[in-house]
Amino acid sequence: MAIKIIKPGKFKNPKDTRRFLCLNCGCVFDADRGDYEAVTIRNQLDDEIAHQAICPACHKWVRRSEPLDE
Repeated sequence: MAIKIIKPGKFKNPKDTRRFLCLNCGCVFDADRGDYEAVTIRNQLDDEIAHQAICPACHKWVRRSEPLDE
C-alpha cells in the first residue's frame, strides 16, 4: 500500500521562526512569522528594527528575540 497524503503540510522555514525570552515572567517560547511583528524603534542616533510578540504566559509584549537556527 502506498502512502497517500490527505492534507499536505506547510514547510516551515527556520529563518521565519524566532525564539523569544520574556523578561517579565521568564517564559521562553518560539513564534512563527504570523505570531510576531517587526517594529521600528527610533533612537536619537539611528532607527532599529525589533521583533515583538505577546508572551503566552503573562500576555505582555516581548521584544527580546533571536532567530531560531534548526
